[in-house]
Amino acid sequence: ASKLLVWVGPDLTPGLDTARAAVPDLQSLALFDDPATLRLPYADGAPNPHAWLAPTNASRWLGLIAQRLSAIDPENAATYVANAATAQAQIAAMDGDLARQLASLTQTFVTYHDAYGYFTDHYHLHSAGGLAAGDAAPPGAARLSELRAQAEAGQIACVFPEAQHDPALITNLAAGTALFVGSPLDPVGSTLDPTPQAYATLMTNLTQSLLTCANKP
Repeated sequence: ASKLLVWVGPDLTPGLDTARAAVPDLQSLALFDDPATLRLPYADGAPNPHAWLAPTNASRWLGLIAQRLSAIDPENAATYVANAATAQAQIAAMDGDLARQLASLTQTFVTYHDAYGYFTDHYHLHSAGGLAAGDAAPPGAARLSELRAQAEAGQIACVFPEAQHDPALITNLAAGTALFVGSPLDPVGSTLDPTPQAYATLMTNLTQSLLTCANKP
């Protein structure tokens, strides 16, 4: 039987690139390499691989996965295509619902790192970016000073830590300011069970966390 690795690509998990070479006859579908996928940069210019945070990309990727599975296992192609279509319809419905909810979020906010451009661009949110400009380096002193000045000037309303990172820098940034500190965001779903509902749960959880900025005391 053919083996297929479906992954975002080495921009997100570079170590997996080496590991997959050790598996004989392993086919690879690196979703971020798809030329029709929307690709945005981090603030530091490096590719931002968190592309699933745009529902349009997630829907596109479902089709790519169904297409590749159908080629490998043509006897079940109709099932793959139908399942992808069902999931795409669910994403479209979720997208409309999240857009309606997020219309109330007019405040400017900061996240731990600059992963959320796909989400903030798609839903037209007011993000001041991240403390860290990308994945390669921790937040620098100049960036923290810049955000601190913006917070003290009232240009930023909220700041959000992240599930995978120590919240100490967020706490220090907010100390002595009027910044509202939200609950940790989880852009990769590290706290979720891998169920068919995981993507919708990830996007809904992200929405609900960000909306606390609109509803803060």
